[in-house]
Amino acid sequence: MTRAFLAIAQGNWQAALDFHLLSPIVLVFFALLVIHLGFELFLRQKISTPLSRLFWSSRTLLVGFSIVLFYHSLRLCNLWSTGELQQQIAQAPLGQLFH
Repeated sequence: MTRAFLAIAQGNWQAALDFHLLSPIVLVFFALLVIHLGFELFLRQKISTPLSRLFWSSRTLLVGFSIVLFYHSLRLCNLWSTGELQQQIAQAPLGQLFH
């Protein structure tokens, strides 16, 4: 996800999708979260709308987490089966920190 966000920041959306298919969705989620929290801080009160209640419901969060976990598991299995997992870990920013 880190490399996908770096690719988005550089304007390379195709590379971002290659790194992580869900990166644009997660980026939109974070942007909406920052806007929502910014309004709450500006107004100094909690904002509760039908959309925010749906978004923060435990069912929605569980489904979102499950989708991300499932996708991540598929990617790890694919990288492991092709023998690319160790190379991808070494190329990742966090992997370079520990290498």
